[in-house]
Amino acid sequence: MNLNDSIGAMEYLAAMTTGWADDTAAAYAVELALLDNVEALYTAVRKIAASWTDAWRPSLGVIVDAYNVEVDAMRRTAEQHAHRKQVEAEVIPIDRGTQLAWDAYVAECARRGVEPRREVFGRWANQIAR
Repeated sequence: MNLNDSIGAMEYLAAMTTGWADDTAAAYAVELALLDNVEALYTAVRKIAASWTDAWRPSLGVIVDAYNVEVDAMRRTAEQHAHRKQVEAEVIPIDRGTQLAWDAYVAECARRGVEPRREVFGRWANQIAR
C-alpha cells in the first residue's frame, strides 16, 4: 500500500484512541505502509478503535496482529467463495445424473452376472429425484 493509505488509517486510529503524538503516528504510518492490503488495515483499525479501552495508544504489534487476522479472514472468505463456485460448476443436471447412475448400475450388474432391472432402477430414481 502507499504511504497515504497508511497515514489515513493512522489518522483515524489517532482520532479514535488516546496517547498519540504526531511523530508516533507518522512512524506507525511508515511501518504500516509496508503492508499489502489496504482494506484489511482499515478494517483492523476500525475494530481496534471500536474496542480499545486502554488509556494509551495501541502498539504497532496490536495493529499488525489485527491486520493479519483480517487478511486471514479475507483469504478464507475468498477460498470459500472459490470453492462454492467450483461446487456450483460441478452440479450435474438430473437427467445426466440419472444416466450416470444407470450406467454404473448396468456395469455393477454385469460385474455380478445379473440382469439390470429397469423398473427397480426407475422406482429408485423417481424417489431420489423428488
